[in-house]
Amino acid sequence: MSRHYKVPQISYGSTSSEFTDFHSTRYPYFLRTTPNQNAESKLLAYLITSQNWKKIALIYTTDAQAFHSVQVFRAEARKLKIEVIASTSFAIGTTNLTE
Repeated sequence: MSRHYKVPQISYGSTSSEFTDFHSTRYPYFLRTTPNQNAESKLLAYLITSQNWKKIALIYTTDAQAFHSVQVFRAEARKLKIEVIASTSFAIGTTNLTE
């Protein structure tokens, strides 16, 4: 709607990278006050490095948004020589995580 009526839309909580990736074509009037997920994923890797953690485990959901963020994080972690020693995913809504 904001593109159609040329009205700015400001979000204080949306971090989806879709708004960044398609800003010029789909969301030219979208602005946010938070970083996108790609930036957050990279920042998380730097935070881990700042704590001198060398090995970590990942637990994440299988939705597309989380999967993309994990891929960005893994790439940054490799650059920073953080070893992912275990990784598991689960579907959104899963209540039994014992397996």
